[in-house]
Amino acid sequence: MDRAKKGLMISSLVSLSIACVLLILAVFKIKVFEGVLLHILLIFSTLTLASAFMINELNVIKRDKVLGSVSSALLLLSVLFAFIIFCSPLLENGGYFCTATAIISIFSIFFMIIISIKTKLNKRFFAIQIVAYILLCILDIFLSILIGGFNLFSVTAMTEIFGVLCVVTFGIILALIILSVKRNNQEVENQDFVKILKSEYENLLKENKELKEEIKNLKNKADK
Repeated sequence: MDRAKKGLMISSLVSLSIACVLLILAVFKIKVFEGVLLHILLIFSTLTLASAFMINELNVIKRDKVLGSVSSALLLLSVLFAFIIFCSPLLENGGYFCTATAIISIFSIFFMIIISIKTKLNKRFFAIQIVAYILLCILDIFLSILIGGFNLFSVTAMTEIFGVLCVVTFGIILALIILSVKRNNQEVENQDFVKILKSEYENLLKENKELKEEIKNLKNKADK
């Protein structure tokens, strides 16, 4: 697990560096936002975000293997579809596949947010969690309809409703994230830790093993 995290971290940092270099080139009026360079920028940007998300998913898997695995599978599916688009003419041509990929990607991100918070807080602040998850589902449906090509903003007051929905949803989600971090910090603070060198730890294990063997031998002698 630690090796996987290290690999994902390296992947994320390298991809981020390449994406930043391309964006810097754009500042100097090099045509990065079109042609092959646009495809490369989107590929490495996606790889950066996907690697970062996957690191979090590995932590989720530790807390809940089933939900973490489902969440990771959705993330990998979204990334696969995105790479197919970015490595083909679909990026310029669009179509139903691009629409489906966008909808699946948004659903995956929202699902990851829900699972991450759920596995950290469990049943704490459960009422607030339920409200947040319902709002996320509504926002996901709203965005999916917009991506599908339906102009909901043509409906009276829909723009205001969408704005309020976004602000309230992300406000509650941010509050839950803060609460989950606070809870984890409290759990760590409530525990007592002692720092020792690795060599000292190994010596303690060795001595513990020797003591157990001596106790076992003494018991055997006593039985005889």
